[in-house]
Amino acid sequence: MTEVDNSKIERPINEVIIEPGYQNKNMSNYFEKIELTRNEPIDGYYDANGNYNSSGTCNSNTCEYYRLINYYKNSGEEEIFDYKKNYYYLVTKDINILVLNQDTSNTWNSSATKDFTLTGINNGSSYNATWNANSAVNCYSNVTIENLIVYYNGRLTNYNPPSGTNTSGVLFGRYHNVKIGRGIGK
Repeated sequence: MTEVDNSKIERPINEVIIEPGYQNKNMSNYFEKIELTRNEPIDGYYDANGNYNSSGTCNSNTCEYYRLINYYKNSGEEEIFDYKKNYYYLVTKDINILVLNQDTSNTWNSSATKDFTLTGINNGSSYNATWNANSAVNCYSNVTIENLIVYYNGRLTNYNPPSGTNTSGVLFGRYHNVKIGRGIGK
């Protein structure tokens, strides 16, 4: 991995083609495009580069912004997939994005000390990748894992931090920030 200067990259929100398997799934943490009219507040909405707006108003006849979809609507109902809507996606870690574009059973080693996001979506394409975590997963930096199928078919062999070679099917954060994000399935 190569460290990136986060201040020099754009983080556009990309339209995502949602697979039919999303039927009846909660769509929290995706974005919905909204159109505002002149002088409407933009507080709480995101621009096309994923920048959050805490104040201001629409200064044109119409403005396009994005609303982060929460788990529940204001009515208390879940935000369930609606095939009539377009959904948008923003990677949650701004830098060092690793795209899993095929199935794997590998993990990273102790030299992976840069923060990163491991995802199965890139530029609006979902790879439907599966990660068989057949060994211990150790985090040596802050990590976000999202939009993957993650599984382990065996029986857990050791519940303590891995000091030997027989630990499998577990994730150790090792005092780092680890986020298991949206779109994780089995």
